[in-house]
Amino acid sequence: MTTITLITLMLTTTPNPQAAVPGTCGPVTIYIVDGSCAARPAAPRYNRLPPARYFNPAIPPVPAAKPPAVPQVRRDPGEPAVPAAPAFLTNRHVPGVEYGMHTTTLFPTAETVDKGHAYYDFQFLGLYSGVQYGMTENLELGVKVIVPFAIATAIEHDLLEPFLKYGVHVSAKYRFYKGEHLSLSARVSLPLPSAELIGTLKYGRFDVTGAVGIMLPLETDVAMTWTRATARFRISPELHLFAEYAAMRLFDGYSESVTSMATVALRRIKGRFSYDLGFGAMKMAEADDEYDDGVDIPIVYINFGYAL
Repeated sequence: MTTITLITLMLTTTPNPQAAVPGTCGPVTIYIVDGSCAARPAAPRYNRLPPARYFNPAIPPVPAAKPPAVPQVRRDPGEPAVPAAPAFLTNRHVPGVEYGMHTTTLFPTAETVDKGHAYYDFQFLGLYSGVQYGMTENLELGVKVIVPFAIATAIEHDLLEPFLKYGVHVSAKYRFYKGEHLSLSARVSLPLPSAELIGTLKYGRFDVTGAVGIMLPLETDVAMTWTRATARFRISPELHLFAEYAAMRLFDGYSESVTSMATVALRRIKGRFSYDLGFGAMKMAEADDEYDDGVDIPIVYINFGYAL
């Protein structure tokens, strides 16, 4: 005769041991035992029993695999943790989107040359040439020479004094404010005493520069004031498009004349070398003559630049 016994187990646990809450009860499994003493589980109607180690803490859990040890680099006493980069790498100027940001094709911007770097520019096919050097992050020094004046002085030595007065331009530009998008600088030049206030606004691929300046008389009655504006669009890191406008008013003590200039130019950058190709027009007129339409003079120029 076969005896069927129904056994129901109630444990102080929940079916999920990882989310166990002490003091709760729940059914676990129903077993059916027949006369042949063979035990088999009935079809599961609830969750399975917890792992065996839950009931028997003596069985230790399987330890997690340890990550492989990272070899430590040993250095000699006094050696820096990170070796310094070679000098030829730290002084390397890498051209990019910011290349030549301190200058337009014709005028300076409010940005300055990076500290320790130099920029050589040869404007109007080298007729007006010079160099700018970054003394600090915010101070830029420069010198430019009117090359035809220098050649004439070499031929005729009596021109040395006027050449030093009018043919050599020494300048200093100091950036006194640098924000995320706006930079402001002041620039002074000698021996022709002149000063200029410059602002550059940058946003994305665009930047706009505006400036106002004045040149005081030097042994003559000629004085000059000017305003200018430049818009730049960086088509790519190696190609920049410029649109520039400048208006200058000259006073000679008797009359006043106005000279305006508008140009469009492209700057092509190749490594450390760059060149500008521009064209436009210049107009000169007497300020006090309402009937004088002035004279339009076409402008075509090529400039070169080299960065160190």
